Amino acid sequence: MSTIAYKIIDGPRAELIWDHAKHSMNKDVKIPVRFKTDHKIANSGPIENGPWVILSPTIVSVSHEDGSGMSLIIKGYIGGKVFSGYYNSRQRRGLIEVKND
Repeated sequence: MSTIAYKIIDGPRAELIWDHAKHSMNKDVKIPVRFKTDHKIANSGPIENGPWVILSPTIVSVSHEDGSGMSLIIKGYIGGKVFSGYYNSRQRRGLIEVKND
C-alpha cells in the first residue's frame, strides 16, 4: 500500500474543522472544509501562480496534537480513500497522507 503526502499551505480555522467533523455524517448539515496544498495541477504554468490542488475531505475524527488547541490530528476520507494528517490552525499549515490501495 502506498501513500501520497500533501503539504498543506492554507486551510480553515480550527473551529470549522471541529464543526465539520461533528456533522460529517449528517445528511442535512454540510460544512465544507478545504485545504490548499503545495501540489500543482500538471502543465498549468509556473509553480508560484498555481492553480493548486485543493483537497475537500470528509473529516470523521479530530484530536488535539498538543495542549495549544491549535495543532490537530485529523482523519477521514478523500474521494473514497482513507487519509490521516496533522494541521496547525494557527499557522494554517500541515500535512495530509492519503492511502492508495
